[in-house]
Amino acid sequence: NVALSSGGAIFVSSRSQLTITSCECSNNAAGENGGCLHAREIVYNGLAIYDVTMHGNNATENGGCISLDKAVKVNILQSQLLYCNAGRNGGGIFAYESSEIRLQAATVTHCSASSGGGGYFWDFPPREKPMEEAPFTSQDGTVVEDNVAMYGPDYASGPFVLMQMTGPGGSSGFEYPGYIASNTEVGKLQETETALIDEPVSFHVIDFYGQQVTSESELLVSYQAIVARSSKSWVAPYYRSNIHNETLGPPKDPKLIGVLERVSRSGIVDFDGLSIRGAPGETYEATVSTQALSYVPVKTVIALRNCTGGERWTSEGCRKCVAGFYSDAVNTIQCMLCPTGRYSTQSGKV
Repeated sequence: NVALSSGGAIFVSSRSQLTITSCECSNNAAGENGGCLHAREIVYNGLAIYDVTMHGNNATENGGCISLDKAVKVNILQSQLLYCNAGRNGGGIFAYESSEIRLQAATVTHCSASSGGGGYFWDFPPREKPMEEAPFTSQDGTVVEDNVAMYGPDYASGPFVLMQMTGPGGSSGFEYPGYIASNTEVGKLQETETALIDEPVSFHVIDFYGQQVTSESELLVSYQAIVARSSKSWVAPYYRSNIHNETLGPPKDPKLIGVLERVSRSGIVDFDGLSIRGAPGETYEATVSTQALSYVPVKTVIALRNCTGGERWTSEGCRKCVAGFYSDAVNTIQCMLCPTGRYSTQSGKV
């Protein structure tokens, strides 16, 4: 059998209960979802599949054998799903916004998906709170193995979280207590009023099972607010310096500068060429999120170093003491004239 849309052999919608038992569903095809079966909005007592063999079915989109759309209480008992294929997700089973899917003494093997979840795949819309449990449970010797997919060969889900891999505050071997924007001049802050973050900030899109979502689907990821991490930000007082003839005030509002929206490619999002404007000695949190994962914000920690000896604090960053002047304290607001008998021939001296 061939269906132009969904349900190569069986299409069922808005039923309170459906039972399929002791039969074979083989070599069917669907132009969209569910090579053998597409079930939509099955509620109450749910869907029962008992002693059924599904073999060699194909779906152009999702669910090579079975596609479930908002189905509740699905029981697949003593059944075999073999050699089914999906052009996108869920070679054996695809479930969208479905729950309580129980595999009992079932076999899902040698199925394939071009994207995720060769055995089974579940997807879900964005929501305010993260899900704590997967809809699939396996019991009584269920076998899900020898399936093939771009990611999650046996089981996978849609994008679940963003995980920072490199850059400030990263993980997976890149542990930073905070990011030192530069070893010398706070990223040339005195010239550009910003500190260059000279290492790309990289995120991976991760599914519910901790696997990188390497499919071709794209997510728009963006940096949002940036705030000071400390409860009370250190700010130099307003001060008229007779030596430097300038008024010192509070630092400018923190700001990330650069391309703050990027699209994921094969489950990877890279932000490079970013700069931060902020106060020396302050630590900031920059929030990154995506509409698809709005309930799981990720925070990048960026710490600008203090002004050290040979520098003075200004509202635009650390500036080197000019020749003939020096400083020997952290975050001092002015450089001092070298005492009699002492001198400095270069800027930035202690």
